[in-house]
Amino acid sequence: MLIPVPVSRWRPRNAWLCAIGLLLLHFVVIGLVWLIWIPYPRIGVLVHMPLGVCILGVIWHALGFLLVLMISGTWSLSRFVRDFQLHKPSFRGALTYGFIGAGIALSWVIVADQYFGQPPPIQTSFPVMHGGTGVELGWIILLVLYAAFIEEVLFRGYMYRAFRIGWGIFTSTVCVMLITLLFHWNVVTRSNASLVLHSMLAVFLCVVREKSDGLWNCIICHCSYNLALCAYGGWNR
Repeated sequence: MLIPVPVSRWRPRNAWLCAIGLLLLHFVVIGLVWLIWIPYPRIGVLVHMPLGVCILGVIWHALGFLLVLMISGTWSLSRFVRDFQLHKPSFRGALTYGFIGAGIALSWVIVADQYFGQPPPIQTSFPVMHGGTGVELGWIILLVLYAAFIEEVLFRGYMYRAFRIGWGIFTSTVCVMLITLLFHWNVVTRSNASLVLHSMLAVFLCVVREKSDGLWNCIICHCSYNLALCAYGGWNR
């Protein structure tokens, strides 16, 4: 159930503005990398190392989080919890959506890997995680917790709800799915399995957001999805 929010800042045009802003942030981060790389090539090389990838991921998600706070006009913790419906979820609901997220990930990647010979979509993939146990653990924490939380705040917490102010469920879901695929372009273009799986998850999370009583169910589902992919990739590498 979606509670009322300040309509002036939660409209489809604001959601598109947020999406464009996120896209521009990609280029800003890339530009900063080049500015560092040119005068300091030794530092720039770190971008291709596991730690560098993690740092860039943290920076982009942090900037995206600040962007959505600015566009939504949410600057206090109490208002953030209220407008994004981050109140405590029920234990039963959280457990249910946690199992569903893991089930979606494992069922599809097993089918894709075992029967169609396509590699499972493990986000930036496990070559990034070959940097050692410490980096591996850090990447899992980033991927499972930090990225899932920020992305749900962006895509379902703000964009989906902003689209729903002016449009119906179907149109809003399609828009969020397309935006999600755009920002996972380096992953969804690797295989048909990646494209289908990310599309399925984006649609399902929009349905969860529409029907459940808060954003935490989406976050928990997304976290368990990422964790299941990491576990499957680690088991099979």
